[in-house]
Amino acid sequence: MPVLSVIIPVYNTGAFLPKCLDSVLHQTLTDLEVLCVDNNSTDNSLEILRRYARQDSRVRVLQQPVQGQSAARNMGLDYATGQYIGFVDSDDAIDPRYYETLYRAARETQADVVCTGCQLIPVGAVPQPVRYPAPFVCKRWDNRWQAGSSAWGKIYTRQLIESHSLRFPTGLIWEDVLWVLQTLFWADKVAFVLGNGYFYQANPQSTMALSATKNRAKTLHDIQTVFSLSKAFISQYVKSRHQQAKMLNFAIDKLFIPSVVADDPSLLQQISAWTRWKWKRRLLLAPNLFCFVEQIEFHQQYYYVLRLLGFKIRLWKCKNIPPVF
Repeated sequence: MPVLSVIIPVYNTGAFLPKCLDSVLHQTLTDLEVLCVDNNSTDNSLEILRRYARQDSRVRVLQQPVQGQSAARNMGLDYATGQYIGFVDSDDAIDPRYYETLYRAARETQADVVCTGCQLIPVGAVPQPVRYPAPFVCKRWDNRWQAGSSAWGKIYTRQLIESHSLRFPTGLIWEDVLWVLQTLFWADKVAFVLGNGYFYQANPQSTMALSATKNRAKTLHDIQTVFSLSKAFISQYVKSRHQQAKMLNFAIDKLFIPSVVADDPSLLQQISAWTRWKWKRRLLLAPNLFCFVEQIEFHQQYYYVLRLLGFKIRLWKCKNIPPVF
């Protein structure tokens, strides 16, 4: 049984896939299996996967009809045998020490979930040097909700996932919010490593980017569905009103920006003026608030949020400048 199972859903990412696979297979933590789930790609992605599988026995290629990222991840979970589970998107990459660092943190702290940060990499840019401060455990239950809402950027014990039969809701985008909400709730311990070894590729052709800009009706539907599922989970399992409020704020916070992109005011109406003021203060303190990348359309969501919160700003295009967040 390997220490770690890395699950990579794949759909038409042939241009990014070799870099992604190389970064995973060249980890300093070598005792891992790589489960690549192809969603009936129409480019050369499947050919690339099969080539890597022939070259490295740790790579296993799974196939399914086009059912989306959630179903691909769920298939990967069904086949995973590792003690820990990690997710990498097929257009992203990771630092060579990434999984060894998270695994050691999990062993040292006995945490069920270990979270870390990422770098947003514009197309053609080079990642910054990676640092990994010492891990720490959230001693207060409230602090775990500072984690990011993506399934990647974390490792999870397989025991946690299987003991609660956790799977991603299928057919939706923004499904990560519900997944993270559930895993953080069920985890006995949550640890953080404030590093930046996950390289999130700013890909304008990704599922998330295209859905936000070209299919707002589905984006809005999925946001509302994920939010409803989150509320139902909280109502069913969380008894403390304080914990309910924390978890509900987590879901609203993570779904707020995409809901603004979809021109949906309903989530905004559930956010108190106090919360909006805190967001505004946090944005004001952000060091790169007025930096914009060349692919400005991909970051249009931040423009909407800033305007909605009362900022008067102007957008302009610049080259080789890091993104807003």
